[in-house]
Amino acid sequence: MRSYILPIAMLLWLMLAQTEPAWAVSGLIVRCDVAGAAVHLNGSYQGTCPGKFTPSSGSYTLRISKGIDTDTEWAYSQQINLTDGEITKVEATLTKYYTEAHAQRQRAAEQARREAAARAEQERLAAEQNAERERQAQAKREEAEKQAQIRAFPKERAKRERRAEQLSEEFASIPGGCFQMGDRFGEGSDDEKPPHEVCVEDFRLGKYEVTQWQWQQVMGENPSQYQYCGGDCPVEMVSFVQVQAFIAELNRQTGRHYRLPTEAEWEYACRSGGKDQRYCGGSDVDALAWYGYNSGDKTHAVGGKAANGLGLYDMTGNVDEWTCSEYEEKYAGGEKKCSGNNDTTGLRVARGGSWIPVPADVRSAGRSGFYPTGSSQAQGFRLAQD
Repeated sequence: MRSYILPIAMLLWLMLAQTEPAWAVSGLIVRCDVAGAAVHLNGSYQGTCPGKFTPSSGSYTLRISKGIDTDTEWAYSQQINLTDGEITKVEATLTKYYTEAHAQRQRAAEQARREAAARAEQERLAAEQNAERERQAQAKREEAEKQAQIRAFPKERAKRERRAEQLSEEFASIPGGCFQMGDRFGEGSDDEKPPHEVCVEDFRLGKYEVTQWQWQQVMGENPSQYQYCGGDCPVEMVSFVQVQAFIAELNRQTGRHYRLPTEAEWEYACRSGGKDQRYCGGSDVDALAWYGYNSGDKTHAVGGKAANGLGLYDMTGNVDEWTCSEYEEKYAGGEKKCSGNNDTTGLRVARGGSWIPVPADVRSAGRSGFYPTGSSQAQGFRLAQD
């Protein structure tokens, strides 16, 4: 009898060893691919994964997580239902997510960015409003100054009427001669080269650029942008075509024959009769011209700088002066003659520079070509006579 007891006891032991423990008959078994991850049911910590848990029956939100760093974690979430007498097994594969702390920082940074953008927009709008107020104030100041100058015109009428009567006296007689036209100092553009001999006949040239007052007396209006400069300032904003209309009306009113100088006549007169002069009258540009460095960004009354050797003023600077010659990129004889006054094709030559450019651009040999219908606040003219 004793010999059977031991085998039976061993058999019972083996059967019990291969059977789930009593607590596992109902409960939750969690396995996951990240060892040590925390297991929570409805936010309540249960332990770590892998593990066996015995919560009461019911519905739960299972969350398994393990932090990686302050911004990221491994996490898994699932809704489960636990029933008495049943074992629920979960095989979880965790996914890498950003933490809630990271999300909060991101939201805070985005909010800060939006607030900064809003402040910057408010500052921009305020700056624009301030700039607009200043622009309006400046416009009012300029208009007041302009109106004051216009009101002052009658006070200068007597002096200007005398000037009108003496218009013919404001011409200098230019004796003809031959000279080397073009860049004589090796510092000019290609269209100033090569220096070549040109001869001009005797002619007369205005000592001054045509003024705003003179234009208004002939044409009955003043197109200049810088009207507040005064009647003695050169007329500007006049195209080649407008200048031809002025000359035609002036000739009709006076019975005389005024015209624009040719390009060759202009340079010959500028250089005091064809002398080797860098500027119109010598080498001291500040003594001779209103230009970019001393003009204050505006025109000035004619005759305010030194005259050249022929008694001509402002041949350098103040306003660019139209000539009657057609512009050629290379000298080909057009500099010695006038193009058709009513021809609006091609370019016309303007010489002398204006109140805008640097010294290199107001040299006596400098040339520019403009469309005959174009105008600017830097373009004017002076009259010539045979």
